[in-house]
Amino acid sequence: MKISYSIVFLLLFSFALWGDSYKDAEEASLSKKAPVKPPKTFQPVKPTDNTTDSINPESAEREKNEALIERGKRYIEHYEARKGVKEITKQLLHNTIPEVRAEAARALGRLRSGLKALHIAIDTDGYEVRQNAYQAIELIGSPYSIKYFIKGIQSSEQEIRISSYKGLGKTKTSVGRDLIVKAGLKSPDPPIVAAALEGLGYFSKSSDLQVIGKYLESNVQEYKTGAIRALANHGNSDSLKMLWNALIKNPELEPDIIYAVSKKRGLAPTLMLIKIMNRTKNENYQNIIHKELVYRRAYGKYAIVQIPVATLKQYPRANSTRIARLGEGDVGKVRRVTSKRFKAKFDNKVIEDRYYLIQAVNSKKNYFRRSIMEGWVFGPKIKVISISPPTTSNKLTIQTINSMNIYTDEHSEEEIQPNNNKKTETPVEDENDSFEDIIEDSDSDSQDKIKDTDDVPVDDKNNGSSSPGEDGRLGGFY
Repeated sequence: MKISYSIVFLLLFSFALWGDSYKDAEEASLSKKAPVKPPKTFQPVKPTDNTTDSINPESAEREKNEALIERGKRYIEHYEARKGVKEITKQLLHNTIPEVRAEAARALGRLRSGLKALHIAIDTDGYEVRQNAYQAIELIGSPYSIKYFIKGIQSSEQEIRISSYKGLGKTKTSVGRDLIVKAGLKSPDPPIVAAALEGLGYFSKSSDLQVIGKYLESNVQEYKTGAIRALANHGNSDSLKMLWNALIKNPELEPDIIYAVSKKRGLAPTLMLIKIMNRTKNENYQNIIHKELVYRRAYGKYAIVQIPVATLKQYPRANSTRIARLGEGDVGKVRRVTSKRFKAKFDNKVIEDRYYLIQAVNSKKNYFRRSIMEGWVFGPKIKVISISPPTTSNKLTIQTINSMNIYTDEHSEEEIQPNNNKKTETPVEDENDSFEDIIEDSDSDSQDKIKDTDDVPVDDKNNGSSSPGEDGRLGGFY
């Protein structure tokens, strides 16, 4: 019995020693794996005034609204590129965001469509959409909008009144003209008067040029700008002459005048653009005219007068009947060049060159039928430039063809035939002869008629060789 107690005591003691050694080994392994960290102390968080981290419902709503506006504008831009008038009209009438409806109104104005939907928007929508809808129907200029224009000139909003007066001019109705003359031009507000002048120009009446000219000579800048835009819309050929005179008197109006001339179509405005381009020293204005000439495809050869007076003759010889005179800087379109060369005396010098058939603007006539005239001019009196299509740089290639000296004495010209030593003096015509008398003399003079002028047409690949019609336009220009 004593032996059994001693055995049990030994077993318990051995188990206790084994447990202590296992615990020490486990603690040693834990101390190697992760060092014991010191206990953390409590640090209270300080309150701050920065609320950027918190969610602001107003900013979130604003960002959502801006995203919807941008999405709606892209949608309208997408359908405007495809001329989807129906889809844009839906956005104008049913979209819940005013900015998107206003953009839809502007798009319909640029497309010149959706007139009924624009009328509905004017009747039912708010300030921003109504304003853009008025600008859109002004661009369209339909007579069906005349009642809205009449309401618009009575509006308290200046932008709507401006659009309404311009739109009344585009309708070309007697009611619109009366309202422009009796109400618009008598307004004390200069921007309204400028808009009325711009609308008055669409009627293209010769009697209106005198009224426009008075405002063009005013000291008020808005009146001058409105008068220039009125001349841009005016169809009378005298409007170009008034624009040129305004450029000489008011050089600061050059960009407005370039814009006004660019709105006109025909050979005469094209020649005037080249004349301004040759005169101006501003590179930005020259680049603007370059782009306009590219748009018109006004390629070919042009003659620029380099002497104070150059005479256009009916036939290519010195003693031919004089048609008209061109001043220094005037521009003409070169149509033909003689194959023969001629000798003539200038300032006691014998010069050999060809005759050029050019088309130029007739400043003597007030009616449009004879606004373009043709005549022959001797080569040393002009500088010939060639305008070619643009290259990869999108700029016109303008090259001077003939190099010449300037001769001042117009009436000292004496023709010398290359194979004939006999000189024929050019008869000096009376300076007081009227243009009509010169035309009659040229029609009745049978001695100057030549069966074969032996001329060579100018190579105009892009411009054609058609002669100008009654409106002075060339078939290949546009």
